[in-house]
Amino acid sequence: MIQKIYIMDRSGKELSLAKKKLYRDQQMRSVLNELRQWIDSELQQGVEPKRAYGKALSYPKIQWPKLIRILDFPQICSILLHTH
Repeated sequence: MIQKIYIMDRSGKELSLAKKKLYRDQQMRSVLNELRQWIDSELQQGVEPKRAYGKALSYPKIQWPKLIRILDFPQICSILLHTH
C-alpha cells in the first residue's frame, strides 16, 4: 500500500497544485483509508505494542493526522514525508 502512494505521487507530479490536490483526493484517499483499516485491524488482533511489529503499526496510527496532510496540501511531496 505504501508503494502505491509513492507511485501515485510520482504519477501526479506534473499536475498543477489544484489538479494535484484533486488527484490525491480521488486516488490516494482510498489507499490511505485502506492502510488505516489494515493498521487498525492488525492492532485489534492483539499485536503486542512493545514488540517491533506493534511499534511499527502504532507509529503511523499516532502520526495519522500528519500523514494525511498530503491530501490537503498538494505542495507536500510524499517523498519528503518519508524522510522525516
